[in-house]
This record gives sequence, C-alpha cells and structure tokens, in this order.
Amino acid sequence: MTGRQLFSIMGEVEDSMIQEAETYRILKGSRKKKIMGKALIGAAACALLAAGGWLAFRALGAGENGNSLDLPNSHNVAAYYAEPESGNTAMADLPWFTEEELFHGENTDIFRGKVTSLKNIRVEFGEETLEELQYRAVAEIQVDKVYRGSCTPGQTVKVLLPCPAGLALWIEDTKTVSQMEEGTEGIFMPVRYDETDVWKEGDGALQLSDLAEYGFLDGERYAFLEKEGKLIYADWAYPSLESSSGLEDVEALIARQLAEG
Repeated sequence: MTGRQLFSIMGEVEDSMIQEAETYRILKGSRKKKIMGKALIGAAACALLAAGGWLAFRALGAGENGNSLDLPNSHNVAAYYAEPESGNTAMADLPWFTEEELFHGENTDIFRGKVTSLKNIRVEFGEETLEELQYRAVAEIQVDKVYRGSCTPGQTVKVLLPCPAGLALWIEDTKTVSQMEEGTEGIFMPVRYDETDVWKEGDGALQLSDLAEYGFLDGERYAFLEKEGKLIYADWAYPSLESSSGLEDVEALIARQLAEG
C-alpha cells in the first residue's frame, strides 16, 4: 500500500505545518505521482498530531501499562485500550472526490461483513507526545462477502478507524465510522497496510500494521453501515445512492463501478 495516507483527527492546519509533515510517509514507486494529492491530506493529518487540543481519554483497567498493545515492528511508541470522555473537535475539510475516484483512486479492498469487536485506543509517542489528538479505534470485522481484495469470506480482519468509536466524543467528518458498534453490518472499503505505512512523531515510529491489517482513508466515505433499518453513509459523496435504503443498493453500485473500472 505504497504512499497512502490515513486520515487522522484534524483541526486548524497551517501551510507550513503541511509542508513540514510531507515527510510523514515514504512515497515511492510508480504510484507516487498518482497519490500526491491524497498524500497532502495525510500530511495535514500528521501535522495535527503535533497540534494542541483539549480532548482527554481515560485508560481502562488498573493502569495504562496494564493495557498496552503489542507493537513488535514499532519503536518509541505505546498504545493502550482507552475510552473517551465527552468532548468535540473539528477536522479540516475533506477533499472532493467523485464516486469513480472513491472507488478507483486507491486500491481499497471492498467487502461486506459484521463488526464483532470494537475497542478504542490511545497512542503515545513518549514524552514528546501531547495528550491530545492521539486516539483511534480498532474494529474486528467478520467478512461475509468480498467484492475486491485478498480477504476471504469467513475471515475476521482488523481495521483501524481514524477516530474513536462512539458518539460521546463528537469529531467532525467521521460521522459514519464513529457510529460503528459491535454487531453492526456494513460494506467496508479500507486499504491494506504494508511496511511503508508508518505514523512517525519525534523519534517514535508506529507501523500501522502492528495495530490492524487495514485502515480507513477517512471516517466518512469508505464505509456503509446498516443500523435499525437505516443506511448510514456519506450521502453527499454518493449522489447515485440518493434513493437507496439498504446495503443491496450499495452492492449494486459497487458492481457497476467495478464493471466500468
């Protein structure tokens, strides 16, 4: 998954911060030119990891050190299971992509399945890390049907969310994936991580595949959820789904897009 950027929780970003953050990801190979536009968005997200904020997380259990996740390919970084306190924050505006670009701009896997586990986490890069804006969630999804990608039906995969799960902590531009719960059925379009997907801050480096096999490029447009008979998705990004009522309509759109691609 060379050169992809995972969206992070975003706020106000200065141009100088974006330029400085362009080194956040290694962009290599023939796909570099193709993804530079998305790389800038990811760079903005990275810059915000150093920005101030006021969100607070509460670690679960007896203490942070008792809830740490194993990160064998990372260094000078720790991750803990955590739950959010109430609060809110804003994200920078998402770049506009057509439906075709959303399906074909990045080599996402596309599959249907059910969320079987969902846990919030906090990531800390040693003493240099601020307490703010370091929060994510990891979902385990049992795959039922595969439209594109290397996973198989019956397999359970881990997917990193660009925000914590749940609505207690409101984060702009993540309203789709933040509504995921255990038992939620949906169609998911994450990217598969490889060794080039590294979140760096200071002298710390977190290989994202230590947390999950997959990740969403943003929290709005790469998931379609079905809850209580309603379809939850970024309706503004998929105008052809305007009158849709369920995941079967999303499946039909996917079939058309893949046939044309």
